[in-house]
Amino acid sequence: AVAVFGFASAFAPNFSTFVLLRFFVGVGLGSGAVPYDLLAEMIPAASRGRALIWVGVGWAVGTLYTTGMAWLILPRASWRMLAVVCALPTALIFPVLAYALDESPRWLLEAGRTLDAVAVFRRLADKSGAGGDAKVDAAIRAIAADADAPPPKEHPFGVVACKRLAAVLAQWRLSLRVWVIWFSLGAVYYGSTLTIARTFDKNDDDDDVRCRFRYDVIFSIFTASLVGKAIAIQLIDVVGRVRMICAACLAYVAFFLPIAVGVDSFTGRYISLYGVLAGAVVAGSCAWVQIPELYRTEIRSTAHTLAYIVSRFGASFAAYVVEGGLSISTAACILIAAAVAAGATTSTLHETSGMRLDSK
Repeated sequence: AVAVFGFASAFAPNFSTFVLLRFFVGVGLGSGAVPYDLLAEMIPAASRGRALIWVGVGWAVGTLYTTGMAWLILPRASWRMLAVVCALPTALIFPVLAYALDESPRWLLEAGRTLDAVAVFRRLADKSGAGGDAKVDAAIRAIAADADAPPPKEHPFGVVACKRLAAVLAQWRLSLRVWVIWFSLGAVYYGSTLTIARTFDKNDDDDDVRCRFRYDVIFSIFTASLVGKAIAIQLIDVVGRVRMICAACLAYVAFFLPIAVGVDSFTGRYISLYGVLAGAVVAGSCAWVQIPELYRTEIRSTAHTLAYIVSRFGASFAAYVVEGGLSISTAACILIAAAVAAGATTSTLHETSGMRLDSK
């Protein structure tokens, strides 16, 4: 959906059609939590954090790709070309994912599909080079021995979806805190990217048609995404999820304060926004690792997807804050408040670093 509607949006005949097509791109992006949670269920607890953030490095590379393509294309060609170029990576990676991804064996076992789970375990063992390991083979045979157990009663998809949603809502104390965190972090991240673009916009005549940003500066600031990922990779399994998110939010606040008080030097704004983006990336990366560990297998992806939806509302809120007519200083103050809310709420969650999935 992301690739198809992304390509189609490049040929939209009018703005309304463009918005509709980009809406369906967003619908496709909403499934991004599923493969992430699949991977989380296949990684040992001791290295889960680092491994999952390595997956997120692709996001950081993607932001550099997007800003780089904008720098290359928009001063010379139409935005339609940029839409095509930005949809291209998704179209190329789809067949790779279709080949490489297996269904979650943990989910298959809970669904009563033991033989399918055993087949996945064997493929994973072969891919990792552990196919001939006696202990691994014994563990897989022990799982296969339960294949004769009667499968659970199947229900229509709509019934299952409603039950999973109800199960997430039943944990309302946890879910409410998660939604506050994800709304706030959605505002924190996208607010920082919009602030960067607004700060280094060369337009001085309210011309919304031609894009005349300082692309070289914006591209260099977005290397902070890679710096943030590198920090998170090194520390998340050492420091822990909760402390990492809280520390990143604190760093975000500290770096954004000069913008809030009206620093006007190029160097000051550059350093501040570089640190702001790095802090946002660290906090968001660690939150993505944390959420699969907070919910049990049968509702994990449902809970994660709901949180992701909530974060989109945070992103929309940030757009109105940064581009809604407020001064940059006022917008920075509001985004600082969002970071404080994210950090304070995260501090009330239990630490999940090193815990096995589904453990209490």
